[in-house]
Amino acid sequence: MVYLDEHLKKYPLMTTQDVVKLFMQGIMGPAHLVGLLDDVVCRVTAEYEDMKDNDVKYDLVERVSDLYSRVYIKPFFEKFGTFLPLAKAFKESAVEGDISALHCALNEVKHNFDADFIDRYISSGRVLISHSETYRNNYHPHYLVVANKLIPDLIGE
Repeated sequence: MVYLDEHLKKYPLMTTQDVVKLFMQGIMGPAHLVGLLDDVVCRVTAEYEDMKDNDVKYDLVERVSDLYSRVYIKPFFEKFGTFLPLAKAFKESAVEGDISALHCALNEVKHNFDADFIDRYISSGRVLISHSETYRNNYHPHYLVVANKLIPDLIGE
């Protein structure tokens, strides 16, 4: 189950594009983004350097579905001082996603959003989608998607 209602409450400026991204992450996880471990660490380190001085308060972990969570890079680095365990968990989370399940879930909720946008996304055959500019400008998302089953070992819970 994707945690749509919780995210709509927390991020009231979400657009249909952001809803699609939430479902994509919640069902597909990070499989579409994973590269070499060193590349992941370098990319996340560079992203952290660009945003580390912002005053946005991030949760360490934010559930997106029963399967996946967003682990925010700023509080992770501030707590652990390294991105290597996060990058490893991100890579380990990259399993083959079920695109038909994603399409089915989006079809079930599209009556509440921009149905034309969702139909275009589904028919495009793409998986990858970015947050909307509105979402990026208001919520400043900086995270990696990780399988929930890996979170306790990752953050020591």
